[in-house]
Amino acid sequence: IYMQLSYYHIDFKGEVNGSVAYEMLEALQPGHNGVFKVSYQTNLFKNLQLNLLYDGRVLPNTPMIHTGSVEVRAFF
Repeated sequence: IYMQLSYYHIDFKGEVNGSVAYEMLEALQPGHNGVFKVSYQTNLFKNLQLNLLYDGRVLPNTPMIHTGSVEVRAFF
């Protein structure tokens, strides 16, 4: 199991809705931001691997964003 928790305080003065600001801020917003990741990896069989991934972010004045994914890899 891998877990990561990050906190960012961004003091940015300018237009945040433009594409340049979006890239510079990496989709975060001015103020307090939290980003977290949890992943789990296991081998189901000798040549089959399962990855479970969950990401979340907390931005100012925005509902919490949740993203999950499942990966299955086969090795030949």
